[in-house]
Amino acid sequence: MRRLQYTVALILWTCLVIPAQKPVLEKVDSLIRPALDSLLQDRVDSIFPGFQRRPAIRLSPDSLPDKVVYGSKDSSFLDVSNQVYHLYGNAFVRYKNLELTANYIQFDLRSNIATAEAWPDSSGRLTGKPVFTEGDQSFVSNRLRYNFKTRTGKIYDVTTEEGDLNVHGTATKFYGKGSVLGGNDNVIFNQGALFTTCDHPEPHFGVSSSKQKIVTDKVAVVGFSHVEIGGVPTPLVLPFGFFPLKQGQRAGILFPRDYEYSPARGFGLRNVGYYFPINDHMDAELSGDIYMRGSFGLQALTRYRKRYKYNGRIQIAYSRYIEELDNGIDKDIQKSFRLRINHNQDSKAHPSITIGGSINMQSNQYNSLNHNDVENVLNNQLSSNFSFRHSMPGTPFNFSAALTHSQNTQTRQINLSLPKLDLQMKRIYPFKRKKPVGPERWYEKLSLNYNSSLQNKVTAVDTALFTEETWQDAMFGVKHNADMDLNLRVLKYFNLAPFIRLEETWYSKTTSKEFVFDPFIEMDTIYNSDSSNFELVIDTLSYGHVVQSRNAGFKASHEFNTGISLNTQVFGTFQFRKGWLRGLRHVLKPSISLNYQPDYTRSSLGYYDSYQFINDNGELQEEEYSVFEDEVYSGPGSSGEVFGLNYSFTNLFEAKVFNKRDSSEKKVKLFDNIRLGGGYNFAADSLRFSQINISGNARFFQGITTFSIAMRYDPYAINNEGLRINQYYWSTNRKPLRFVQANYRFSTGLTVKKFRELLDGKKKEKDTPAGLFEGDVTKIFDGIRISHNLSIRTNVVDEKKHTMVTTNSISLRGRIPLSSKWNLNVSNIDYNFINKRFNYPDLGLSRDLHCWEMGINWQPRRGTYSFYLRVKPGSLDFLKLPYTKNRSDAFQEF
Repeated sequence: MRRLQYTVALILWTCLVIPAQKPVLEKVDSLIRPALDSLLQDRVDSIFPGFQRRPAIRLSPDSLPDKVVYGSKDSSFLDVSNQVYHLYGNAFVRYKNLELTANYIQFDLRSNIATAEAWPDSSGRLTGKPVFTEGDQSFVSNRLRYNFKTRTGKIYDVTTEEGDLNVHGTATKFYGKGSVLGGNDNVIFNQGALFTTCDHPEPHFGVSSSKQKIVTDKVAVVGFSHVEIGGVPTPLVLPFGFFPLKQGQRAGILFPRDYEYSPARGFGLRNVGYYFPINDHMDAELSGDIYMRGSFGLQALTRYRKRYKYNGRIQIAYSRYIEELDNGIDKDIQKSFRLRINHNQDSKAHPSITIGGSINMQSNQYNSLNHNDVENVLNNQLSSNFSFRHSMPGTPFNFSAALTHSQNTQTRQINLSLPKLDLQMKRIYPFKRKKPVGPERWYEKLSLNYNSSLQNKVTAVDTALFTEETWQDAMFGVKHNADMDLNLRVLKYFNLAPFIRLEETWYSKTTSKEFVFDPFIEMDTIYNSDSSNFELVIDTLSYGHVVQSRNAGFKASHEFNTGISLNTQVFGTFQFRKGWLRGLRHVLKPSISLNYQPDYTRSSLGYYDSYQFINDNGELQEEEYSVFEDEVYSGPGSSGEVFGLNYSFTNLFEAKVFNKRDSSEKKVKLFDNIRLGGGYNFAADSLRFSQINISGNARFFQGITTFSIAMRYDPYAINNEGLRINQYYWSTNRKPLRFVQANYRFSTGLTVKKFRELLDGKKKEKDTPAGLFEGDVTKIFDGIRISHNLSIRTNVVDEKKHTMVTTNSISLRGRIPLSSKWNLNVSNIDYNFINKRFNYPDLGLSRDLHCWEMGINWQPRRGTYSFYLRVKPGSLDFLKLPYTKNRSDAFQEF
């Protein structure tokens, strides 16, 4: 009967308890298990009469709540009487997330205290320093004691890493998480510690203090301390210090980037300020340059980033420099301003809308006034383009609104378009069948395109950009363009393409000119030799001037252009079975087009007007001008009626060469796009033939050198004043064409390493590490890039050809590793062979001092330089010795 009960209870427990969910399982188990235990005990008693269960093991209240794992590689033994375990050779003790390793560990089983220290090897040298690790926290010391129960310890001669700081302490108390003083953090109390970013076992520098407190991953607090360099205390002392250890954003003072003494400006600090985080996505930085004699500069920088959305930065800078003039009394005040904005939208942010771009504007040559490097001094062209774009899904249109800007810092001229709106339509095929059946019909290839543009353009000098007069003179216009194309394949090998172009432009203002008779007469009295008589000479220097005005009022212009073009391609190939040259290939692309354009200078259209004036010789003349010449879109052209035939021939030459080394063949381009083109205007009353233009380019020495040529020939002769006349050149010189001008340009760019490979005839398989040159000292120049530009112009003066070199310069840029620690940085060395002078060389010499870096930058043409000796970037990079000689104290050549 009991066997049956036991069997039934076991089946019920197996079928009901095991598959059940946790709440049901616990309930059923509490009901069945007592009965099951009773049955099992009865079953045991029947088999083993007199059997008694072993009582449960009871743990001491002082024991650790989790198991401790310990061991060693070499040997270990247990001191039973003292309950101390001795571990030798790669010993370890692990408890939860704590780990202690050393060459010798003594672990007291009663007090749960582990003592670790280095142990001498066979040569007597101490090895295997204790390393204590808790999570991400790690200590390296000569001797260590740690209580696994209270989670406290004492460490001697410890080295701790906290962020980028290395903390060297003579005696350290450690309170782990959950200890009396630790709480939720690891807290370290140091005595005689040195804070440094140097990772050398014997640090080259640091901040030394007698007492410190470190809350790991948060902050290090030190009392009175001083800076040590090479173990020698310096007079640089700090009354107290806070070193943030948490990675990421944290507020704090920005120490000066440079200290400067300028005879013109006085003692100054550069880039001193404050940094503060705004939120998780944005931070800000305020800094300035301060000089004792009143000069200053201010900068505000904001950075922002939102993952999968956007990122960017906004920088605003202003400077006001006061410099004494040569007389020592008057002062010259130079104010300058700079605005930089960069915004980038992530591609995942929005499927159809994009916002982004860059704005880079300045006034009064801000970059050149505040910086000495070659890029800021010589770059006189600035541009901006910030736009909003919408692809307008479901339609063939896309829309954009933009701010564009161009600026020449030398002339200080600014062109600003605000706003610039564009609506563009993708090319559509209105007659294409949605469900085509059979071959494509010719009319299905007919395409339409449309786009419109609105632009408000302002042109001014940078200092007058935001004045009322400048914006009142803004140029406003709207342009509409529509075209229709048709591409047909005729006679199997030819492409025939008729087209129609329509353009309409709206203007808000037009220009008018009027000659005002206002003679300027100069009278001079000329006496004879004995001053007994004189003659009055009257000379009219000017008869008046032209008054130009812009008149408000809507006016539109319309342009029309139509034509047809025909083009094809002709291939010629020559192959050879033997030798280095295995083939030649010539591709000829002839094209011919016929187009028509009406005469927009007709007075009936009102696009052009004229005025009469008296020239300096007193002759009455008439001059024609466009009423849109000062507007944003300039208006229709003044070339008159055009019914022209245009032609062009484009040639491409290639060769196939055989490589003996690997028995392979490769294609080589000999000449790229050699083009000959011209035209004939049937509607012109004279000079119907246009000039003939020939252009082309070629690459040599594996693409290192690019050669380009542009030539012009004319079928007409010229008069004594050099103007074209309606007489063929053949009739005067028995030559079909008259040479007009030719421009030749050679552009070469390569590194020294590439030049060496060309001389060796093969590429190096492995690059030599910087500073290790295997006895070949010439390899130190491998990182230098050499560029050479040569431009030659040939033209005709007084029926004689004259050739002159317009450009001939060589430039060097790159880095020369003089050794594993020394580097020569060549930012720019340009030599102009025509002017026989260097163009603003910019040189730098730097030295890696392990945890420090030293360098000097020099601009000899400008007379400026800067020197620095500083700690490498990190928590202690405010330790620096910079010195700068700025432009205000140098001879001004740029």
